[in-house]
Amino acid sequence: MAALTVSEFEFLHDTTTTNLAFSGGMGAGKSFAGAMKCLDLAMANPGEIGIVWGPTIRDAKENVMRPILQILRGEHASGAHLNVPYKYDKGTGNLLLYTRGMKLAPSEFHIRSSEQDIV
Repeated sequence: MAALTVSEFEFLHDTTTTNLAFSGGMGAGKSFAGAMKCLDLAMANPGEIGIVWGPTIRDAKENVMRPILQILRGEHASGAHLNVPYKYDKGTGNLLLYTRGMKLAPSEFHIRSSEQDIV
């Protein structure tokens, strides 16, 4: 895997920005950047809940959750791999990351879309 540029490193490790938007053509790395950011935030905030959001459940699963799982499994085309224990429920789309060992509460990601009401 190639080394991160200064800008990429700053983006990945920024903990002050509360809203992110990605813009770029097909294959520009938007999904990969979003997946890495989700994983970085989960590692920095054990026990918290994150939401993977898309206009549809299918978009959220294919464009964000799939790259997250590829990175966790070491299957992403970039060569990125994060060796963190996890459980993924394909039916619900929920992902638990055991970021600081099994004794602490896991970080969670839930898939949601604009089609659903958030409770």
